[in-house]
Amino acid sequence: NHHLYTMTMDAYNAMLDGKTQAVMSLHWGFPVVDGFMDYEDDILAEKEKSDYSEMWWNIENCGLFWSESEKSFCSYQQLINIRKIENPLLPIPNELYLDDKALKDWKKKNYTSKQSGEVRLLSCDVAIMGGENDNTVFSVLRLIPSGDRYKKYLSYIEHANNAHSETQSIRLKQLYDDFDIDVVCLDCMGNGMGVADASSKVQYDSKRDKEYPAWTVFNREDMKERVFEVDISEALPIIYGIKQDAKFNHFMITWLKSAIEMGRLELLVGSDIARDLIDDRNLKLDEHQILDMIAPNIETDILIKELTSLEISSQKNSSNPYLKVENPTMRKDRFSSLGFGIYYSNILEQKLSKKKKKKSSWTSITFYN
Repeated sequence: NHHLYTMTMDAYNAMLDGKTQAVMSLHWGFPVVDGFMDYEDDILAEKEKSDYSEMWWNIENCGLFWSESEKSFCSYQQLINIRKIENPLLPIPNELYLDDKALKDWKKKNYTSKQSGEVRLLSCDVAIMGGENDNTVFSVLRLIPSGDRYKKYLSYIEHANNAHSETQSIRLKQLYDDFDIDVVCLDCMGNGMGVADASSKVQYDSKRDKEYPAWTVFNREDMKERVFEVDISEALPIIYGIKQDAKFNHFMITWLKSAIEMGRLELLVGSDIARDLIDDRNLKLDEHQILDMIAPNIETDILIKELTSLEISSQKNSSNPYLKVENPTMRKDRFSSLGFGIYYSNILEQKLSKKKKKKSSWTSITFYN
């Protein structure tokens, strides 16, 4: 409803009708050269902001749409169409666990309760040890029943870089508590096994002065017995262990792509919109507090970049033409983290569908005396 949008559309329609008006997307260099903007005060200052996004900058100020090809995993417009979530889930600050009253007050103000039948998944793609450009990414999916399917909401993302396995495991357990998670979908390949092993023992969190119980993997017989210094009966079956192969990746790609195209997945709004929403609420926050609040939105901005940069193809020299995605120029940590959650959510949907059909068949039976 912005007046500039109305003016732009009027000019656009006039251009199509052959009138003397036009709509053009110009590079930021034009107003700098003509003296309407100053490079250091306007351009450089904007690019040096902590929430600067190269993708958004190229689209808004360089006249470039984000790179897509015929092989792109999905289009930029498809992703824009599903960026609808205005309120992310908020993790609980560590220091509040040291003050019961403050913790209770915070939850009363900020905690998002589960809806009827809602399932929450925490999925984690674990970084290569010591990889500067590789991140461990934690994603939270809310699954809310809609008929015999789930509507999926990617309501939180964060990353950790070059973190110790023990630290990553404790963060998993913190987020598990903060968001009332039901299942943790954990990458158990390579260094992910170290995080799984760390999670398989009782752990103490010094930041929250809290002890966490041991967890175990519930879907893989070869990993159930890896609990450490705890009887297997005392370990909580929390982890859905993931070991990727070509077949797993094929279904992960197919199900994620379908969720996007069918509108069964929603993402957080862009960081620029999130900042505007905070301004509208007149919360009087400093820049550091604002950045903390929009951090999941910035992570989602980067996820969009990953998704639109990936190209999809079939495995070569394989008896099974499984799909794969690749982009040699950048990581796909957020894609994988989201994909793990989508994969497990589809397994749950299959169970949900069977329950609905079974219930339907029973209600259709008529008994006669």
